[in-house]
Amino acid sequence: MWWFTLFPFLVGPCAALAGVFTWMLTSGRKPEDGELVKDFLVALTMLLMASFAITRTDWVRSRFDEGYQARAAYLQMPVHVALKEHRPDEWKQMELVAVQAFDEMVPPKVVLAQTRMHYPGLARRLLGTAQGGAVLAYAEALVPVLDQLRTSAPAQCVRMAWPQIAADPFDPSPRLSAAVNLAYEQAVARVVAENTASAVKGAWKAEASASLQELQAGLEQVRAETAEKHGDAVAQLHTLAVAEMEPAAACAATSELIARTLKLEPRVAGAVLKQLLKG
Repeated sequence: MWWFTLFPFLVGPCAALAGVFTWMLTSGRKPEDGELVKDFLVALTMLLMASFAITRTDWVRSRFDEGYQARAAYLQMPVHVALKEHRPDEWKQMELVAVQAFDEMVPPKVVLAQTRMHYPGLARRLLGTAQGGAVLAYAEALVPVLDQLRTSAPAQCVRMAWPQIAADPFDPSPRLSAAVNLAYEQAVARVVAENTASAVKGAWKAEASASLQELQAGLEQVRAETAEKHGDAVAQLHTLAVAEMEPAAACAATSELIARTLKLEPRVAGAVLKQLLKG
């Protein structure tokens, strides 16, 4: 597809060169008009074929084809590297769709936005079986995401945190700083990689898990601490009622709830965060 976008710019120079080659081939003799046209068309066809081959090389495309450059960057994004290694079947489907989109000249920003909007759902789906360290890392990366969305898009902040809100997925990256967005994507990649449901089964040692009583006590503690500042609204956060709350207030309470949970003993914090954030 990329070569066809260049065709209008290539046909002129190729035609000029074909004319020069034809003149050189017929120099010193008087060919018929039909022979001239034939020689010209042969030369033009060969030059266009050569231009097609040259513009398809990695060297040219890596320097001039934005879609090719975006495709290479796409393959190196943290979440995609983790999916390729640990969830290859899922990665093959995603890669096929993305590569086809790049080849069809879909703007890279559109492809990346459509991909990133599924990262929160991917993380939630795997949090329940992720290693505790990965869960904590995800929550630590999520808090600054929520804080930045609170000022620019509080409704998106609430949707980013709570899986029970039924809404279309969205790409949060345009509203985040580059550093915060990268940290979030790296955290999602860690959830994918450090997951007992991934392709590398049996690679993780059994973790010491919090008991049901510890989980409940930890959850009650962070809710009570957060309620000191945010009041009764805290009780609505992990329910369907959060969708009816004022978004900025819900976002602020959510961010503080997660931040306070991260201060618990890691084993308990991981269990509480799984309970709160998993889809």
